Amino acid sequence: MTKVGITGGIGSGKSLICKILEQSNYPIYYSDNRAKELIASNKDVQQEIVDLLGENAFVKGEYNRRFVAEQVFSNSKLLDGLNSIIRPRMEEDFTSFTKENTSKIIFKESALLFDTDEYKKLDATIYISSPKALRIERTLKRDTFRTKEEVENIIDKQIPESKAVLLADYIIVNDEVESVLEQINEIEEILLM
Repeated sequence: MTKVGITGGIGSGKSLICKILEQSNYPIYYSDNRAKELIASNKDVQQEIVDLLGENAFVKGEYNRRFVAEQVFSNSKLLDGLNSIIRPRMEEDFTSFTKENTSKIIFKESALLFDTDEYKKLDATIYISSPKALRIERTLKRDTFRTKEEVENIIDKQIPESKAVLLADYIIVNDEVESVLEQINEIEEILLM
């Protein structure tokens, strides 16, 4: 089994690439979705987050993502604390996910793949590259609650593309000009060798 990470900045098109791979019957581990499920269902995790960030981290039992994001994006100590609560449990969850699947290739989608050593535990990585203006436009269409400044802020805090492309084994350019399908097929052929 080959474990392949898929990453890219906000609005780069990770979801699009993953949907295409799913249509080829590849299992996709969606890190963000799994983290949401973990936070929603694990009382110990919820308590640790409240201990770290305060009662406002949850409103009527629901995870207050906006509040948490505001706290951790401006404070690296709090971000590290939140990650230390969630990451080890996510690693266990991914290990279970891989054991449940028999596919030759399993993909792990994660926006933070290169922000940690997470990528070193995988067999290969794919970085989705997309022009900044297009990423901002896509994100504003999807996340109507965000402002352009918020999206730019998020982009500025993410790993720079110049660094990410050096860490990636494969790069898919999602600029709405080049065919992502052709690029995916080329990478798939190499991975199946």
